[in-house]
Amino acid sequence: MFVSSHPNDPDALVILDFLAEHSQRRLLWLVPQLPERIALEDRTRHRVGIHRLSGAAALSGFLTSPLVFHTYGVYGVRRAHSRQAMVNVWHGDGPKRMRPHPMATTFMVTGVQAFGQRRMDVLQLPQDRLLVTGRPRVDDLHRGLNEPDRIEAQARLGLDGRPIIWWLPTWREHLEAPTELQADMRRYFTAHAFAQVSDTHQFVVKPHPNNPRQEWPTPWRVVTQSEVEQSGVRWYRLLGAASAILTDYSSVWSDFLNTDIPIAFIAPDADTYARERGFYMSNWRDFLPGPLLHDGADLGSFMHNLSNYPNRSGRESVARTLGSANTSGATSRLLSALSDRGIDWL
Repeated sequence: MFVSSHPNDPDALVILDFLAEHSQRRLLWLVPQLPERIALEDRTRHRVGIHRLSGAAALSGFLTSPLVFHTYGVYGVRRAHSRQAMVNVWHGDGPKRMRPHPMATTFMVTGVQAFGQRRMDVLQLPQDRLLVTGRPRVDDLHRGLNEPDRIEAQARLGLDGRPIIWWLPTWREHLEAPTELQADMRRYFTAHAFAQVSDTHQFVVKPHPNNPRQEWPTPWRVVTQSEVEQSGVRWYRLLGAASAILTDYSSVWSDFLNTDIPIAFIAPDADTYARERGFYMSNWRDFLPGPLLHDGADLGSFMHNLSNYPNRSGRESVARTLGSANTSGATSRLLSALSDRGIDWL
């Protein structure tokens, strides 16, 4: 079997761990470049052959594999051949409108039914090929990290041992200058806002991979996608130990629908974003599983009340309305769904 992804991709790691434990088949993992540290479990690493995209062994493995999982497409292939099942573990669910991406898809994986169905419509794929099983990476999210492992993982990323409030913004295609988002955010990140928890927490932003050089306001530390990949940290296990998440239109928030981790939203450029990228639904604000913040006072209040968050009934209502399947056991459900459709992966 064959998995194609970016280095240490959270979905790929969990899929490979599961297959290494439950399948007897040969496992190949294709990445554009080899990371310095592989984040696979020890029991998995010796079962998986890791190859670069450009290598002959990778291409041969892909052509002969009856089952392929991919997160961004593989070799530009647009259609699976008759003896090959291509499982598209698309890299995110969420309200952002997506553009058609012509890539081979026998089955599409989603963690949220409403977003998955919209994606199938855009890609002009039949709805019966959609697998609403939960995203594999949420298994790591629900597992999280215990205190010693969390501190060790943070140290690999150059962070101290304090609990983290993560800011996970999406990519803004409409940005005209590196400082534009920083200017938009200035009214949020005031001294008053951070005073609520600055003695006990650290503030870390992980930019979207397409915005690695964006300037970010203090006191946020920056951890880039490249640093995560090279550190060998299980990114979603680290997120599972978060004290809180701040985000916007990023698909990441859908992964947290079935957790108790506090989440809030900062979206000062909503009107511009709607005109440029756009949303599947005009009323996307009605489905946010946390408060939409408008200024530093709102942010300060959110941080001050972390211990009283979340509004469990409100989040569960959003999860039910959107059809979230992002509970623990997602990878097992995915492989069971493939078995039900006649795909032999054992």
